[in-house]
Amino acid sequence: MHYVQADTYREGVHQALGGRLVTVHHPTSRAALALISSLDRVKVLPARGFLLPHEGFRAWADGHGVERLRQESPYRWVRRGHGFLLGGADPAGGRWNLDQRRGPTCV
Repeated sequence: MHYVQADTYREGVHQALGGRLVTVHHPTSRAALALISSLDRVKVLPARGFLLPHEGFRAWADGHGVERLRQESPYRWVRRGHGFLLGGADPAGGRWNLDQRRGPTCV
């Protein structure tokens, strides 16, 4: 293992890379993506843990209005596209998810 001590994250990455080509999975924040994308000799791979890459979500979202951009909609679309947890055209077990449906809480 190699530890680097630096004043900034950017400086630390430069020291750690030593001019080598490195690949990273898509970071989880815009700030980290902007930093990594601005570095030389860094290739950004798709995010891990998602069946739908960012480009796929963008393509899906472009066909839907802002009012329809809820997580539930692309979730169902991906399940149908991959045939996951389905019994024919319907969700296995009769439900798309097991989330509790609650209205807004008034205090």
